[in-house]
Amino acid sequence: MAFDSNGSLFISNADYGSVVQILPSGQPRTISCGGVIAPMGMAVLPGSNNRDALYVADLFRLYQLNGLTGRKENVYKGDFPSGIKRKNQFNLLGIFSP
Repeated sequence: MAFDSNGSLFISNADYGSVVQILPSGQPRTISCGGVIAPMGMAVLPGSNNRDALYVADLFRLYQLNGLTGRKENVYKGDFPSGIKRKNQFNLLGIFSP
């Protein structure tokens, strides 16, 4: 789960590989109806043009999704996006790297 700056909640469904946005009004909105393999981690970070960027991690990749359209804007495989520091991070296998 992750919240954006407008108070919307984003949740993932590992069974269907989907991402849903719960608007502040309580209404659900499908962001991505599938195509993500067991989404497990989500974060909303400051993005370009003063927009929030939604990141969704699955078993093999890190996706940057457009919160309005659900379109995959970036897909990262085996590396972190620029701006995210690697120091004191765990990799997908749980191995700590100082």
